[in-house]
Amino acid sequence: MNNVTITKEFMVHYAHIVPNAYCEPCRTIHGHSAKIAVHLCGRVDNKTGMIMDFKQLKEYISPVIDMFDHSVILNESDKHAEYFYKNFERVLLLNCDPTAENLSTILYKEINDVLLTKIQSTICSVFKVDFWETSSAYASCTNDYDNTACITKSRFTC
Repeated sequence: MNNVTITKEFMVHYAHIVPNAYCEPCRTIHGHSAKIAVHLCGRVDNKTGMIMDFKQLKEYISPVIDMFDHSVILNESDKHAEYFYKNFERVLLLNCDPTAENLSTILYKEINDVLLTKIQSTICSVFKVDFWETSSAYASCTNDYDNTACITKSRFTC
């Protein structure tokens, strides 16, 4: 059987500051309702007829998705980063600006790491992660990325 791709979508709501953005509104704190699409590629199992059960996929990667939901996401070098980290309950600090491009890359790496620990890599793999910052604009990270974007600090006390 040939490889097949399956996709699971999630919604998250977050705030961020993009200090190096071209326009002023993006350089101040603002929020988005984002859609994340996780695409897996693999061979269909002859017994189950599936690459992976969607419920199982959701169970495995929800902890990663949940880190982004209702969080403030900032570059660790942003002048507001420490204030938010010390005073708010859901904060992600990154080693880069929290753009759609960097968030898709971080999600790709985090989800791929989780799946590698949960399943055999021969079953399926992350093919692509789409991060829809708005209903008409998104960035994708595929398995041939070469980016060092990562989460450097997180705080979740609720």
